[in-house]
Amino acid sequence: STIDFPIRVAGTPTWGASCLASDNVTFLNGGKFYADSTSIYNFASLDMESGSVFGHAINTVSTSTPDKALNIAVSGNFTMKEGSTVDVSGKGNASQRGPFKGQNAFSGSPPPNYGGGGGGHGGQGGGVAAIANIVNTGAGVRGLMSDDDLNNPQEIGSAGGASSDYWTGPGNGSEKTGSEGGGIFIANIAGTFDFEGSIKADGNNGNARAFSGGGGGAGGSINIVTNNLIGAYGTMTSKGGGST
Repeated sequence: STIDFPIRVAGTPTWGASCLASDNVTFLNGGKFYADSTSIYNFASLDMESGSVFGHAINTVSTSTPDKALNIAVSGNFTMKEGSTVDVSGKGNASQRGPFKGQNAFSGSPPPNYGGGGGGHGGQGGGVAAIANIVNTGAGVRGLMSDDDLNNPQEIGSAGGASSDYWTGPGNGSEKTGSEGGGIFIANIAGTFDFEGSIKADGNNGNARAFSGGGGGAGGSINIVTNNLIGAYGTMTSKGGGST
């Protein structure tokens, strides 16, 4: 059977994951699906039309092993048409969480103002600098590189660290929080993956102010296995967020 599905589904679909194994499913323009667990969703074939969006809820864990993920298995073909999107950006570790998170900046007396460190995953997080070229001894330390398998990634991105910010008044110790890491998309496709859409697992940008922004989150994971890949215009990104 073919299911045309133009509505948003939050969490587990009402038809149940086990019922999808024999279904050829089409998500129309405006169709949205957000996973709220790490369950595998099975399809006979899957077609994402332009304007359809897949994603997952933000993780609540402090580990790199997710409790939320978008994990699909397709026994036939998976088609992402131009204008369709899988977006798990900012759905990894929440602000100031994760084993490779950027560290919070020192909250001492002003000035200077210090930025939080960037979260780490496939590489170390970004470093930070203090204003007026002052040695940034109070800045948040960058997050370390994780031990995730680059050929079979299974982890979410760690978050950035918070900054100490005194622009709003001397000594008040206000902070700009670090931002969320990227989530995870896993797809096992027995047939052909016709890829013309967009897949994003980016970390969010840190909340910025002058030279003392919160650290950006690390990029997450995109893990796709298929027997045949076609398509000319599809794009994938899993990059860390920036800060100012």
